[in-house]
Amino acid sequence: MFIFCSTINVNSSSWKNKTSPENKTYSVVMAAFILFQILDDGGDLTHWIYKKYPNMFKKIKGIVEESVTGVHRLYQLSKAGKLCVPAMNVNDSVTKQKFDNLYCCRESILDGLKRTTDMMFGGKQVVICGYGEVGKGCCAALKAMGSIVYVTEIDPICALQACMDGFRLVKLNEVIRQVDIVITCTGNKNVVTREHLDRMKNSCIVCNMGHSNTEIDVASLRTPELTWERVRSQVDHVIWPDGKRIVLLAEGRLLNLSCSTVPTFVLSITATTQALALIELYNAPEGRYKQDVYLLPKKMDEYVASLHLPTFDAHLTELSDEQAKYLGLNKNGPFKPNYYRYLLLCCNVK
Repeated sequence: MFIFCSTINVNSSSWKNKTSPENKTYSVVMAAFILFQILDDGGDLTHWIYKKYPNMFKKIKGIVEESVTGVHRLYQLSKAGKLCVPAMNVNDSVTKQKFDNLYCCRESILDGLKRTTDMMFGGKQVVICGYGEVGKGCCAALKAMGSIVYVTEIDPICALQACMDGFRLVKLNEVIRQVDIVITCTGNKNVVTREHLDRMKNSCIVCNMGHSNTEIDVASLRTPELTWERVRSQVDHVIWPDGKRIVLLAEGRLLNLSCSTVPTFVLSITATTQALALIELYNAPEGRYKQDVYLLPKKMDEYVASLHLPTFDAHLTELSDEQAKYLGLNKNGPFKPNYYRYLLLCCNVK
């Protein structure tokens, strides 16, 4: 058995109120389960059990984590010597990175913005914070629609990729007064601060495509001098005393989960990857996985992809025995080493 978590808030009033029906129900469910594995998104459940139920945490067979933020937390525990169970980093598996993070976000960013704002993208100036897989997908989509796209980045390699893909690499302070849309894709905190929000031009749209809702400092906007006006579901106008307003989407939460739909095909790929990771950790012989964080074996990544090829009526070429021997590969894979990077010049879309 395993427990699935999709970014729960364990500090809500229902958790604090020990007499609430919600708390009682959850306690009964927890008591009835033998917790073998955790399938987490964001590390919230993992962190909660680690803090509240340390003895239960030590008995877990394994953890599977699918987000940047959650994986970062796991590596922090591992580095501190506090990770007492093996964990699988699904977020950095190829089938998660390329399909959920890149291809899905390339479509859902436009869907989310269209549903909430009814805007046109041609000629709009957009700054995208972060040029990881999510940022690459967002940049590709907006460039294809005729937007003028700027990128902010802390990683020199990702920054160089952005430059080679034709984007202007800037600091947020340099363009914050002129851009029409600000999109965060970092998984970090306080990427867009109150200072940035104060300097934005009238009607600037602000939204988040990263995992965490901490990227935009929304809490700093809840002050007496600012007026909040709900104009439609998931869309707020935050109005300054001089009449300037910004358009805040989903209160800084994840745009493509709050304001658009996630294609079932991508969900299938991600769910298959997670399921295989759970099965691998559960069935692994004693000693294969230590108390550390691991990537999904390449063979399993390839298997996930092969399961979804029939959707396109796609036919894989098979190596001959001579070709396999020449390349030093098994005919059935894995076909790439773990260090191989599946790069995609996704942004050269006309």
